[in-house]
Amino acid sequence: MTLSTTQLRLPSLRGASILSLSLSLLLLLLLLYPIAISVVAAFDPPSVFPVSTRQALLQKSKEINPAQQYTAAGWSNRAATVLTPQHLDPDVYTADRPFYWNGIDVGCRCTVVALPPSSGGGGGGTKKPDLWVHSPVGLDGPLLKAISELGNVKYVVSPNYEHVKFAPQW
Repeated sequence: MTLSTTQLRLPSLRGASILSLSLSLLLLLLLLYPIAISVVAAFDPPSVFPVSTRQALLQKSKEINPAQQYTAAGWSNRAATVLTPQHLDPDVYTADRPFYWNGIDVGCRCTVVALPPSSGGGGGGTKKPDLWVHSPVGLDGPLLKAISELGNVKYVVSPNYEHVKFAPQW
């Protein structure tokens, strides 16, 4: 069975219907405007850290990273650093590396946390802190040097197979 255009009766929009539709759309836009503004603002958040903290993180990065650039900045390592300080007290660092999955660089991130000193023992002197490593990445020469200057790796947590394969290096 086929329908001809004369058999289909579609309601036509007359003057009052068009005005009603226009007002409804205008009202909808006015209601959604504050939501749209807050969504846009969410993608441009204010700085989380005050300027002094950002300067301290930058200074710490200069202290722990070699003077020459470690790698080209890119998707996997935006800061182009061996270790990137993320927090100062406690000391938290990330090591970002490329990781290719099906030919796509999805990135690989390791987190290193300097643990607070234990209350036991007496030895005096300055002892390097123990380090907790989450999601280990491949341990290359510059990263090994930076880690050994930070402290002694005591714990390694590998959350999945992709990181388990790097754990023995640590």
